Order: sequence, then C-alpha cells, then structure tokens
Amino acid sequence: NFPPERVRLIDGKASDLQAECKAVRCSIAEAGGLDFILLGMGMNGHLALNEPGVDFTLSVHLTQLDGTTKKVGQKYFDSAPELTGGLTIGFADIAAAKNILLVVNGERKSQILQKVMESPVTNLLPATGLKDLPNAAFGVTVPPRPFARQDKKGKRLPICCLLYTSDA
Repeated sequence: NFPPERVRLIDGKASDLQAECKAVRCSIAEAGGLDFILLGMGMNGHLALNEPGVDFTLSVHLTQLDGTTKKVGQKYFDSAPELTGGLTIGFADIAAAKNILLVVNGERKSQILQKVMESPVTNLLPATGLKDLPNAAFGVTVPPRPFARQDKKGKRLPICCLLYTSDA
C-alpha cells in the first residue's frame, strides 16, 4: 500500500550505472532520507551488497561481489550467470535511516550471526556496523544455539527471538 511516488527501485540494467547511482541518491535526498529500512544479512555478514571491506561512508554505489555472495546469489537465477557486481544502497544511507531493522532467520545464519554479535564493529563484517547505531534493531529468529551475547551486567542472553538494539 505504498504510494508509487514513494517507491524508487534501483535499475541494475541501466545503460549508465553511475548515473543510476546518482539518481537514487537524489531520490533519497528529495524524500528527506529513509524513514525505515528492512535489511537481511548475507552469509558473509554483508548488508544489501555492502560486502566485506566496504567503506562505511559510501552512499549508493557500484560494488564488486565477494566470493560468498557470488556463490549464494546463484539461487536467485534460473540459469547460472557469472555474478560480478551490482548497485547497492550504501552503508551511509542505511545508517542515516530513521529506523533500521535487520532480520536474521534460520539456522544457516547462526554462525555468521554469532560472529557479528561477538565481533567489534569492522567493515570486514559489515553487519557489525549496525551495533552502535541507536536507530537499529536486530530481529533474530534462529533455533536456540549454544552461543549467547552478554547484557551490560555480563549476564549471558540466549540469541533466540532476540530483539537487540544498541541501547540493550
């Protein structure tokens, strides 16, 4: 039920990809930024296509895909195209959104989720960048696992149906 004028998709087949990046940046700016962004996390900890090693200051940009993303991304195609890169909203755009929700589902993501939760913020694991943002939450639905995170008092909290914010 979104008004069509409030929806801007990225055209990954545009003839001028840099111009498309600029147009998306302009659309975001004209809208006054993003009110809400819903994210998933890749098997290597990427957000959107902000791959390991991304510059957290980037806005909408062209990106080269990490080997993990190339392999996992094949499931989205009937044929087996050679995946090399893409256009993505940048981490700076994500961080500037008024509300951010990262949803992590399924046991297959439990190891990378554990790594994100236990690692310091680093661009080598882009999802860690959300941990210090006051406007970000993690919605996690994974089976109970033998890992946990600690609250401010050092009490271990299981990661199962946990909603984590930077204020937790």
